[in-house]
Amino acid sequence: MKNICTIITLLMITFCFSNNYVLAKDNKKHDDKKHDDKKQEVTNKVNKGHAFPTGYCTAYAANMFSSRSGKAVCWNGDAGEWIANAGNSSFNTSSNPNAARQGAIISWKGGRYGHVGYVEKVNGNKITVSEMNWGQHMDKDGKTDMWNKVNTVTLSVSNLDRGSYAFKGYIYP
Repeated sequence: MKNICTIITLLMITFCFSNNYVLAKDNKKHDDKKHDDKKQEVTNKVNKGHAFPTGYCTAYAANMFSSRSGKAVCWNGDAGEWIANAGNSSFNTSSNPNAARQGAIISWKGGRYGHVGYVEKVNGNKITVSEMNWGQHMDKDGKTDMWNKVNTVTLSVSNLDRGSYAFKGYIYP
C-alpha cells in the first residue's frame, strides 16, 4: 500500500509542477480573507491524485493535506471512514482528542457521510480547523449550505463533538 501512496504522490507532484501550480508555504501573515482565498485557490487548482469531488469536505481536506505535506491522500471512502482507511494505508492516526497537530486531518463520524477538516493551528487546548461543506442543511447529494465554501472554526479539544457529529480522530502526514 505504501508503494501505491508513493506513486499517487509522485503523480500529483508531477501534475502540480507541469501545470505551474507550485504551492509554496507562505510564512507571511495574511488577513483572514486573503488566507481563505488562498485555501479556496488550492482546492480549485489541485483536485488530482485522489477521487474526491470538488466542493466536498473530503476534496478540501485531501487537497490541503497533500499540498502542505507533500503526501497524497491515497485512501478512499466517505469522511466518517477516513480514520480506518488512512490507518489501513499506513498513515499514523489517533483517536485521542488531545493529540492534535498542525497539518493533520480531523475526522468526525455522523450524518450520512461524516466530515473532515484540516488542522491549521494548535494553541494549547484550542485547535483551528479549516473545512468545506460544513452546514446545517444537507440535500440528497450531501451538499450543505456551505457547499464549495471554505470556513474556519476554533474548537476546544475538550469537546470536539459537533452536534450529532462525534469526533473520530486525526490523520497525520
